[in-house]
Amino acid sequence: MFDTKKKLKYAVIKWAISTQRVFRTHISSPTNYTVKCVETGCPGKVHGHVPKYDIHWVVTIVVPHNCVRKNLLVKHPNLTSSLIAQLMYTEIVEKKDMEAKHIQTAVKVKWNYV
Repeated sequence: MFDTKKKLKYAVIKWAISTQRVFRTHISSPTNYTVKCVETGCPGKVHGHVPKYDIHWVVTIVVPHNCVRKNLLVKHPNLTSSLIAQLMYTEIVEKKDMEAKHIQTAVKVKWNYV
């Protein structure tokens, strides 16, 4: 369960990054959120929604990937600057003079992406 759609989205993105999978948003509405694998023929998807008479987001469908990764990703399209800012917020706030190069190095160390 997730308090907000944003928290659900961040959880899905963090999962995709940790498993070296790339997804694309298929449905995004005020009450539904579905992402699917970008690989042709792969059934991988995650679906979450807000049930009727509820306020929390719930993941109800998780279909595993069957696609084979040919090589490790160097850049992950779902690792956006807003996600990096969210995940590194405390570190960035504490070091107000942090340079972009330091953030790039931290991303490489923490998630192994450029």
